[in-house]
Amino acid sequence: MLMSTLMAISSSNWICLWVSMELNMFSFIPIMLNSKTNLECEAAVKYFINQAFASAIMIVSSFMMWNKMNPFMSVVPLMLTLSILFKLGSSPCYMWFPSVMKAMSWTQSMILATWQKIAPMMIILFNIKPLQIFMIAVVLMNIFVGGWMGMNQTNMRSLLAYSSIAHMGWMMAPYSIMMNMIASSYFFMYLLITLPIFIMMTFYSMNSVTNSETLMKVPLFIQLSFMLMLLSIAGLPPLSGFFPKLMILFSMVTYSNLVLIAMILMSFMSLYFYLNIAFSILMSSKQSYNKNTSHSNSLIYSILTTTMLTPMIILIYAMTLFNKS
Repeated sequence: MLMSTLMAISSSNWICLWVSMELNMFSFIPIMLNSKTNLECEAAVKYFINQAFASAIMIVSSFMMWNKMNPFMSVVPLMLTLSILFKLGSSPCYMWFPSVMKAMSWTQSMILATWQKIAPMMIILFNIKPLQIFMIAVVLMNIFVGGWMGMNQTNMRSLLAYSSIAHMGWMMAPYSIMMNMIASSYFFMYLLITLPIFIMMTFYSMNSVTNSETLMKVPLFIQLSFMLMLLSIAGLPPLSGFFPKLMILFSMVTYSNLVLIAMILMSFMSLYFYLNIAFSILMSSKQSYNKNTSHSNSLIYSILTTTMLTPMIILIYAMTLFNKS
């Protein structure tokens, strides 16, 4: 899996890229099949069928690209883009992603939502010239679908899947205006913020954070840390997840204020379900507050204060440098 991802990142030939994507898929499927439930095996079959279909589109469009006299040459970039979006689980080809992720274990979901996205994301950013109007439509569709569908979810895996789709829209926004380094920076920041959430979910086996009985079994410090991580991935200031979105908003100002306003308004839907989860965690943490010692409480408060203030200090420092320049 590691070698196939590195091969996809370092190669520029489309046949090599296709081979690396196939190796990446076949290295992940045994991990999915190493399960004890039929539901996870069914998810592996769904994953294989959808990835194979995307690979077929990718290899056909790669061969079509070699023939410069091909009458369908104009649709080749669109086919390549759609094949990679399919592999990423992005709109308009997102339907398979939430259902597959819901049926997986937390470890498998973590790999699917993080590592398995690296290769196709780097391919689309650095090997495909963006179709601007189409990609802007994809950006808005991702943010809307991720927010709207996420509001109706109670299963945490499904919710994180739709959250990933919404964040995919933010990642594609700078790519659509050919600011690929900003897009890749946002992508890796998203991975760094999301990974601890999956690790925590794996460790405590929390399938629904709105279930108060499940939350009561989790230590108070972990509850509050999880709440902060969710608010961070929601992009709530002054947490660390806010600054990548702020960076993208600044970059999109040069393109269209209308698109910018639409992105901000639709992102409130994602913010709603994150705040709903955070509220449930906060209510649960109040019930378990008296069970903790004063020493642990003071430690929690000091860590929370540091977590809240550090991004604010970084923002003030960045604004100072910007004003000097």
